[in-house]
Amino acid sequence: MNEFENRIVIAGSGVSGIRAAFDLAETGNRVILIDKAPGHGGLLPRLDHQFPDNHCGMCRMLPMVERDPGKQFCLKKGVIHKNIEIMQACEITDVKGSPGNLSVSLNQKAAGIDKDLCINCGKCEDVCPVTAADSFNEHLSKRKAVYFPVPFQIPNKKIIDQNHCTRCKECLKVCETGAIDLTFKDRNITLKGIQSVIIATGSRIYNPEKTDLYGFGKIKNVVTSTAFERLISQSGPSEGNLKNILGKEEIINIAWIQCVGSRNIMTGSDYCSSVCCMFSIKEALLAKEKIGKECETTIFYMDMRTYGRDFQRYRERAENEYKVKFIRCRIHSVEQDTETCDPKITYIDDTGNQKEKVFDLVVLAAGKAPEQALPQFTDNRGVFVINSENEFRDISESVIEASSSVSKTGLSTPVPAPDKTAVSKKSPSFLVAVCRGCSLTEKNIDAGILIDRINTLPGMMTALPFETACSANGFNKLIEKASDPVFNRLIILSCSPDIFMVKSDEITRKSNIAENGMDFVHYSLQDDEKSLLSKIIASQGLLKTRNNRPYRSRQVFRHCMIAGSGPSGLAAAKTLSRYHIPVTLIETEEEPGGNLKFIKGKPEKSRVKKLLSYMNEKSDITIMTQSEITSCKGTPGAFTLSVKNREGFTVIPAGAVILASGGEKRKTESYGCDNSVIMTLFDLEQVMEETDFKNRHLVMIQCVDSREEPNNYCSRICCIKALKTAVRIKEREPDVKITIIYRDIMTYGEYEKIYTEARRKAIRFIPYPRERKPEVKKRGKGAKVSVYDPVLQEKIDIDADIVSLSTGVKPYENRGLADIFNLDKTADGFIREADYKWRPTDTGREGIFVCGLARRPLNADEAVKEGCAAAMRAVRILSREVLTPQLVTAVVRHTLCSRCQACIDSCPYHARFSDPESGKIIVDDTSCQACGTCASVCPNSATVVSGFEDGGVMNQIESMM
Repeated sequence: MNEFENRIVIAGSGVSGIRAAFDLAETGNRVILIDKAPGHGGLLPRLDHQFPDNHCGMCRMLPMVERDPGKQFCLKKGVIHKNIEIMQACEITDVKGSPGNLSVSLNQKAAGIDKDLCINCGKCEDVCPVTAADSFNEHLSKRKAVYFPVPFQIPNKKIIDQNHCTRCKECLKVCETGAIDLTFKDRNITLKGIQSVIIATGSRIYNPEKTDLYGFGKIKNVVTSTAFERLISQSGPSEGNLKNILGKEEIINIAWIQCVGSRNIMTGSDYCSSVCCMFSIKEALLAKEKIGKECETTIFYMDMRTYGRDFQRYRERAENEYKVKFIRCRIHSVEQDTETCDPKITYIDDTGNQKEKVFDLVVLAAGKAPEQALPQFTDNRGVFVINSENEFRDISESVIEASSSVSKTGLSTPVPAPDKTAVSKKSPSFLVAVCRGCSLTEKNIDAGILIDRINTLPGMMTALPFETACSANGFNKLIEKASDPVFNRLIILSCSPDIFMVKSDEITRKSNIAENGMDFVHYSLQDDEKSLLSKIIASQGLLKTRNNRPYRSRQVFRHCMIAGSGPSGLAAAKTLSRYHIPVTLIETEEEPGGNLKFIKGKPEKSRVKKLLSYMNEKSDITIMTQSEITSCKGTPGAFTLSVKNREGFTVIPAGAVILASGGEKRKTESYGCDNSVIMTLFDLEQVMEETDFKNRHLVMIQCVDSREEPNNYCSRICCIKALKTAVRIKEREPDVKITIIYRDIMTYGEYEKIYTEARRKAIRFIPYPRERKPEVKKRGKGAKVSVYDPVLQEKIDIDADIVSLSTGVKPYENRGLADIFNLDKTADGFIREADYKWRPTDTGREGIFVCGLARRPLNADEAVKEGCAAAMRAVRILSREVLTPQLVTAVVRHTLCSRCQACIDSCPYHARFSDPESGKIIVDDTSCQACGTCASVCPNSATVVSGFEDGGVMNQIESMM
């Protein structure tokens, strides 16, 4: 690790920690990723699906530029990058010193098994007589006291549960390598010379056992939402079969109860946990898919908070297509049915009648636990906290906040181009390391015969035995032999090749083998000698094919273009300036600042003004007003943009582009809006200070022209803005009457406190369903508002002096950036990101990033964080001197190419284009992700994926026959 200028410790290996680790690792920093749990990944390894796409997709956080340093496989299984070291069962106890020279004290819990000696034979688990509830499966199944913390992670080593270990010593008797240590001595470790520390520990989940209202732990088939995830997971205790684990022949109905442990002043939980509503909708959909649409699913809620850009349509899909029932009612308690012993719920339906129903399963949407205090050392300089409020967040929000927090460190090290041609220039000389010496290999395999046969094969192949190569001693001997300059390629045959894949960086640093000259061959107890030899020959052919490929690197132009100078664009510019990257801001208006003039909150307005002031002080930031981008050509690291302004056209090169073009308030003609008696909320804000509200009645109507077609999304800011405005007016004029008519109050997270404050100030709230919208008629100097009151069960009339309409926001329609950059848009005109959850600020085109109102509705503070995150993604490219392609990308054989351009249209990564001069189809091998779509649509087989060319594949097939 001494070879790295910057070493950063990240505490917490959930989504935020992993995102932060990759951001830093990709910009040349060494990351030490620690977690107090014995496995890494936080909650994510227990989940299979994410809304609104119902896929996992966690692998999309993997590096997209220069992918080879990070192994390309499922992140639930492991985080493997040459610049990331993982320390599990580890916790920070203290941080001292100053940035760049921090001393970080760690306490590492004893695992009971030495990971360097353990060979994963599994005998210890086989003989262990103790069973305990499996916390990974939310106590729905049992496991031994010797167990894998996360069953499918790699490299995976068993640990011993100290709380259940009886020290019977049965495991000691069968361990072949002396890996068992029952003294359980913790280690105290001190890391010195640390540049900075990032805290990404997240929030704990509320435990419903703390209240006896819902029968959790007492009534069978009452589970939490995270437990339900394990019930339906293929890797769960019943492999996704709910009937088996619930002990039922048929599951007829399932209920979800929202806000368990959240939105409750009595328990000190005056906050919304933000993600529970969408979590429950997703689970209701999955239940329908797993069990069948005949299964009845019901969600009991107070406000269904679908405040994400595409979340409202997701809810309607559940309601209309899957027939998920939504009942607005806060459930007081869950009882046990006397006949079936199943959970029973009593509730009030939308007609005001009391009903009760027995369910096969009740799922408690348990949110975050009450606030947890941060340790004192987080106040030290050089310590950065992701999510200091300990809020639950959607995955996309966690990813954005992680990148935003990393951007504040200002840490990057010039990333040199890897020497990928070192091996391919030399004639192949293979060292074949045959692992032997443990029961897993010796049972069915005669290593001696195998080695003799390999040494008779044609070509430079030398097979040597290594005793338990997966152990520390065996691995060191392997490294020593691989350092012999005679060898330039390495094949390792073992029962656990994943262990060596993780250590590939250590092999390249300590031996004569380059990373693209390694392969790891797995053999199981069922393999015979012939199949083993075939795999070796196939691997040899694969390596030859890989190494024959020519590599082309290109220079990176260290400059970023940002379209838009609102909060997100300004924040992006400041972040890039912190990394000493020159920036040009392109603004269509006469003055920078975006919607600054409409921002009324003093803290938010002050922050944007500070950003503007920063722009004027920095010489490496250029602002071009009354300008617009008209075209963009080129590839990541080397774009050429044409900008039109008052003086004509200017051509500007840029290594990356950030689209922060913003949005605007939506106008409306609904309810006869006239800006006098009936006005939008935006207009009310502008005249609020000069308006006399004494003894008057203000009626605020939410979701006007929103959350229905053609604008079927929540604008996110309206409820919060309306509540803040109402509270300010009420504080100034206590005698004013205020009624807010709403569909769902979207005060997510800590914004719930504003909702609570509004109710304390006697502001009246009346909900309405979309099919019963309020009616407004002008009458004299005011208006009459008619609305159905669900409590009174009748329609009421309200005499209003002022009617405020929350109409929401929309992206700018006239700037055409999506077309200029060939990007996809949502149904509502926002620029679509590469992946809503995992790559929220990336577009489908590498090197082009998006943030702010151009991507989704959000408030000014959220826009600032998103701008910082987008800039951090750009730094991954701009911190490099050159961009070097991956080992495996698509290649065009131009003599066969008919130039039909089918591959261009099919490429999901915009990695192909037609060269205007030669007419040839060119592959941008930095953007190419080797998915093979182009090869599948090519009518002439002119496109192939390197490493999978016809000759190489045929050689492998022949070798296997």
